[in-house]
Amino acid sequence: MSLWYVHESSHLDGLTLDPREYAEIRWWALDELRRADPIALDPHLGRMLDKLDAGPWS
Repeated sequence: MSLWYVHESSHLDGLTLDPREYAEIRWWALDELRRADPIALDPHLGRMLDKLDAGPWS
């Protein structure tokens, strides 16, 4: 099961990560995500991007 949550924020917003869980973080533009190798990302990311494109969310 994959759960996704939409959170609007800016790359200028600070994020605090638990170093035991994450080695690094980066911001991705939506077009970068669409061009990225799907093997390297969550297998359900494409469906989530399609839902974001369809909006509005309920």
